[in-house]
Amino acid sequence: MVTSCERLSRQLVESPCIKVCTLEGSICIGCYRTQDEIREWMIFSDEQKNETLEKIKLRKQQNPT
Repeated sequence: MVTSCERLSRQLVESPCIKVCTLEGSICIGCYRTQDEIREWMIFSDEQKNETLEKIKLRKQQNPT
């Protein structure tokens, strides 16, 4: 069972969403998350969110706008 403190801590890692929600292939052109990462973001642990943010940095470097 998830406690209220755990729920609160999960909200401390801010979403990378910038409200430009358009997928090209399987990657959002706004936040660089995959469709799976977008869908699962709210239930990810802080560790998973931080791992996703690191993946996003790499995607941005590989595909600059």
